[in-house]
Amino acid sequence: MYETLFGELERPATTDVEAMLAYRRSLVRGIRLLLAAVGLSYKVACTDDEIDVDVEPRDLMLEGLSDRWVGRGIRNVCGLRLSRDAEKARTGAQQRQEEAKGYNNLSDDSEEDEHDSSEDYESSDEGEGEEELDDDSV
Repeated sequence: MYETLFGELERPATTDVEAMLAYRRSLVRGIRLLLAAVGLSYKVACTDDEIDVDVEPRDLMLEGLSDRWVGRGIRNVCGLRLSRDAEKARTGAQQRQEEAKGYNNLSDDSEEDEHDSSEDYESSDEGEGEEELDDDSV
């Protein structure tokens, strides 16, 4: 993809750590450009002392509140692995499972409430329309 947009990118020797990091940063910049093309600004950490930051637009949430999976995914595609990525991926997956369980419990509760309220509605309808008419009203 990068080569389609910017031309050939020479891959350095894997033994040259600095050149390899620069190469991978170029790949990350290519993906950031694609995100920017649809109006999304996202800074991706390429070293352990950097952090992922979703910048704009603020009202669009790409991720959950704590798990930065977008940055991990971009790094993964570009061949970068930070020391924290594996642990963050594990805890993020665990959080999503816990949130899903909570959501399912809320859904179950609301279905029970709907069932209960429909029974209440049905029982309150009994006797309606069965009022006796006074002889005077006829």
